[in-house]
Amino acid sequence: MIQITAPIFTEEYKIKVIIWTEEEIIKCLVKYWIEEDTANLNTKRWRGSAYNTLSSINKDPIIAINWDLDYTIYLATIAHEACHAMDYIMEFLWVEDHSWEFRAHWISSVMRHVLKKIDINKVKE
Repeated sequence: MIQITAPIFTEEYKIKVIIWTEEEIIKCLVKYWIEEDTANLNTKRWRGSAYNTLSSINKDPIIAINWDLDYTIYLATIAHEACHAMDYIMEFLWVEDHSWEFRAHWISSVMRHVLKKIDINKVKE
């Protein structure tokens, strides 16, 4: 399992990224209070999902990605899901970003933290 916490905006706001097998992601999400049916459906139907746990239980949004995918797909999926996770934080803070500049920097932060933890030479293909 790869679990990364990427600070966003300040050290107070973070996005958790979990990259693991389908079965283990579901178990992990249930620990973060995601309903098992929701975790099961999202994990099996899509490449990954973002979960807004920030507003419901005042925790960091979570991005869950299936490790069994080709790494090029799950890295692109992390960037995609980071957009959704940023929406959750921006909504929570009432931040408007008409230029999308904050969002772009925050998504870059998520990707930098993920790429520091992933050894591209050792990832599954």
